[in-house]
Amino acid sequence: MCTAIKLYELIYENGDFGFYACRMSDIYSNLAWITAEQQSKDETLDYLANAAKYAIIFDTQEDFKHTSLLVNRLSHSSKNLSKNYMSNGSYLTLKQMEDKCYDFCRDDEVFVKLIEDLKKVAKEDASV
Repeated sequence: MCTAIKLYELIYENGDFGFYACRMSDIYSNLAWITAEQQSKDETLDYLANAAKYAIIFDTQEDFKHTSLLVNRLSHSSKNLSKNYMSNGSYLTLKQMEDKCYDFCRDDEVFVKLIEDLKKVAKEDASV
C-alpha cells in the first residue's frame, strides 16, 4: 500500500477524512491507472473501487466534528471547501474511468457496478 494512504489512515484512524477523502480518491485513481497499464485486473478493480468509494464519500458527507485523535478538535464543513473545477469528485472519477487503459476490465461486473454507483452521485456542474 502507498505511504500517503497509510499516513492519511493514521491521522484519520476513525475514517473521518473530511476534505481528505478527495485526496484518498485521487491517490487510488492514480494507483488504478498504474496497475491498469500493467494489465493487473484485480488490483486495478480494487483501486478503482476505493477511488469511487472516497469520491462518493467526499461528495455526500455532511458537516461533522472529527473524532480521530490527531484531529478531534477540528470540524469538517462543506461550506469552507474550495476547488478549481465545476464538477464533483464522483464525476471526475467517472470521466477518468473512460480512459482506454481500462478497456481490459470494462466488462467486469465490479467495473460496471462502480460506474452505476458513481452515476448516482456524479454532477457535471456541482456549483448549483
